[in-house]
Amino acid sequence: MLISCQVIKEEDRWIEIEAKEPVSRALITECTGFLCVNCPRAAEAAHQLLETYPDNLVVVEIHPKTNTFCQTGKPEYDFTCPEADSLYLWLGGTATTGFPTGSVNLISGLVDYLEWPAQVLSAISKETLGKLQLTTPQIDGRNVVLSWHAEATSANEQSAGKEIELVTMLWLIEDSIVGPQMMPDGSQNMNYVHNHVLRGSVLPSIFGEKASYIINQPDNSMHPIVYTVPEMNNGQTIRMQHCAIVGVLADAKTMQVHDVQVVHLNNE
Repeated sequence: MLISCQVIKEEDRWIEIEAKEPVSRALITECTGFLCVNCPRAAEAAHQLLETYPDNLVVVEIHPKTNTFCQTGKPEYDFTCPEADSLYLWLGGTATTGFPTGSVNLISGLVDYLEWPAQVLSAISKETLGKLQLTTPQIDGRNVVLSWHAEATSANEQSAGKEIELVTMLWLIEDSIVGPQMMPDGSQNMNYVHNHVLRGSVLPSIFGEKASYIINQPDNSMHPIVYTVPEMNNGQTIRMQHCAIVGVLADAKTMQVHDVQVVHLNNE
């Protein structure tokens, strides 16, 4: 193989970033795989950021089969899905991209997880050009009914009245998936907990639906969605009570994220 996990010195594994008042929400797209021994460190870094910014950060973990670290050949180790590959390839990932890596706010070009804290802080400290709302899901068996609403907003008066094209993406993720994972010491943990795992797209395309909006012009239109959560993925049962739908509002041309929201499917 021509790829390897990225080796990070112990003293460099976490960078403290001075806290600022968050005004926006950010998305980390974490690229990971069972065969990557350093990926648990990236998962821990994402967890620490979630604890620091619980109301302003969402993490989605993707397992792209395109990358060799995810090609296990065993269904019980396989957390891939076609949508993960589409997203991974769009971000610039290849079969030989070193893991762990990821992107903040879908900015094209994957970066090392040590860069996430600074990029997250920058993202949540800036006013964005859009807001997304997801209604509380109504659950009937494996059917989910909800609506989404998007609008273009800005505190910059010079932007008011301008037209902007946005794309709304809706993704299914699952938490608390217990499965194998290679660890930094080279051992295999059969009871590793995988969280925020991308299971598929709620809309027909992982890249969502495009629409044009006028900045600071109210738009009260609601977009209803009826979605059936798949029962299985690569032979694994998808458990409704551990699933959530992530809504991402982004620029239709650059895909840079303006807003991200999460609604959980747990009836409790």
